[in-house]
Amino acid sequence: MMHVSIPMTPHNKNKTVGFLILVIVLLLLGLGSFGLTKLFLRQHTNSDNSTVAPADTTAPTVTVTNSADLQQGELSGVFTVKIAATDNVGVVKAEFYVDGQFFAVSYAAPFTLDLDTAKLSAGSHTFEVRVYDKAGNMAHSDKLTFSVAAETTPTPSTNQKVTSSAGATTTSGSSSSSSSSGSSTPAPPDTTPPSAPTNLMLTADGAYVVGIAWTASTDNVGIASYKVYRDGTLLGSTTSTTFNDYTVVPGNTYSYLVKAYDAADNNTSSTTNPSITMAETSIWMNFDVPENFGNDASPIELGVKFRPQVDGKVTGIRFYKASTNTGPHVASLWKTDGTLLAQATFSNETASGWQQVNFSAPVPITAGTTYVASYHASNGHYADDVGYFANSGVDRGTLHALRSGVDGPNGVYSYSPTSVMPTNAFQSSNYWVDVVFASP
Repeated sequence: MMHVSIPMTPHNKNKTVGFLILVIVLLLLGLGSFGLTKLFLRQHTNSDNSTVAPADTTAPTVTVTNSADLQQGELSGVFTVKIAATDNVGVVKAEFYVDGQFFAVSYAAPFTLDLDTAKLSAGSHTFEVRVYDKAGNMAHSDKLTFSVAAETTPTPSTNQKVTSSAGATTTSGSSSSSSSSGSSTPAPPDTTPPSAPTNLMLTADGAYVVGIAWTASTDNVGIASYKVYRDGTLLGSTTSTTFNDYTVVPGNTYSYLVKAYDAADNNTSSTTNPSITMAETSIWMNFDVPENFGNDASPIELGVKFRPQVDGKVTGIRFYKASTNTGPHVASLWKTDGTLLAQATFSNETASGWQQVNFSAPVPITAGTTYVASYHASNGHYADDVGYFANSGVDRGTLHALRSGVDGPNGVYSYSPTSVMPTNAFQSSNYWVDVVFASP
């Protein structure tokens, strides 16, 4: 093999030294870029410098398991809709829609719905269920069509008196008139009312469902049904001793009354008329918690964009606090044009977890309008789940946290020593700021 030797002339030596200097400069630039990148990304890693967990982008699945029964014939009374919902992490909420309108919500498996057809008009309707996982990913069932039967007049029971058009009085089930020469006589009408329903109890399932339960009435013949009234208006009827009201809204107070009916339509009202005030609602439940916290200690304003689906009022702001996020903290509510609607300073905070402050007066907000709820963290160390709003928003009853891109990015922040309207964004991060909402 031939070896070629290149003499090290001053010219070649200068070229070699120049090449080595260039390599060193490029290496330094690369390390510098790496260092800057690492420094920037520090603000978006866990406080223990572990890598941020990838966002959950897998949507749940849902089907109505008794869809054939729902769509067969005409429904009357209460029909129990059953669903099957699965998710790689877990389903946390199911919302039910009738004719495209929000009808009810459930936060616990098996996520069934007692569909009271008395609340619907006779004829054709559509039904759909939407399920959500903890990350806010959503799936919906097929839209199903079902029919509600028209109300019918109850058939008179045996021994109930009926007056014919000719004026003759007969007994149902007998072909003889009262003037018949037979020895049998019509049974006297039942005029004995049932006993009153007792121990009427109200429970709230979240901010959107009231459960009503009572002790059964007694009657000399038998109880035919119970009718449930809310604030003096008939909600529906049932033959059981429980009833669910899916038409309540957060922050309102309701009173309930139950009447027991027998076959002769004798009735007695419940002995008590209890009331219940529905809790105000938020985008996240108390069991919803961040997965990651930043170690950035700079003063910063952090916020979330949301829209109400109905007119209502914001009574306060919440945020999830890490133990290192020592504050002080100031809450703000903004219009997207930067108008400050309300502000309050947090007090009596716990060491960590969800914190809440109420405004001095509720702030009216309008359905379909985007608002920003934010708080100022003077020492940083905020909750920070990257990618949370990238593919979906979060729905909780009548509140909706927007997916990034619906009205600009969601998950907004601004570095500032004092409270400002947050306008910047980083990869659709959720900084776990929440709103406290009540319907009017």
